[in-house]
Amino acid sequence: MTERDVELDETIARVEATEAEAITVALRHVAQHAPFLGAIHDAGDRDLSDFHRIAATRVVERGEMLNMAEKNLSRYVGMLRTRTAIYPQINPVRLSVLAHVALAIRLQPLLDCKPLWTAVDRNSWEDAADALMMTKWPDKAVEDGEKRRVLELHRMMRTGVEPTGWTH
Repeated sequence: MTERDVELDETIARVEATEAEAITVALRHVAQHAPFLGAIHDAGDRDLSDFHRIAATRVVERGEMLNMAEKNLSRYVGMLRTRTAIYPQINPVRLSVLAHVALAIRLQPLLDCKPLWTAVDRNSWEDAADALMMTKWPDKAVEDGEKRRVLELHRMMRTGVEPTGWTH
């Protein structure tokens, strides 16, 4: 094995660990907010014969919603892999924020946000958080709960840590 192979293996391991933790952080975050907050935990046994009833009531269990969220967030975390590899300073909390923003505004606008990536490159997290606020992302928040979530994610990008009030 060459030195380059070892470096590549270490980078891949770091990126995979960061991604896995970012998805965990992101799921803890979404679980604290609507529509997950207050969702039913158990809708009883379900099978294909219940499909019409489920479709009519639109009752979705909290676990089902979290599974859907995990699939979406995992996809966006994976699409950000090149940035995670280039910028080792992006920790799992910040990567989870980037995945949330990419989910809201799509990947390309996030990747095209030069002020964000310049700030990340410089480890200027205040500027990185502010750059996210200058995207179309905050405009997606209509209700007060969504606006609070934007502020919480902004703070997470700035500090790189999860809020202490979350229940784990």
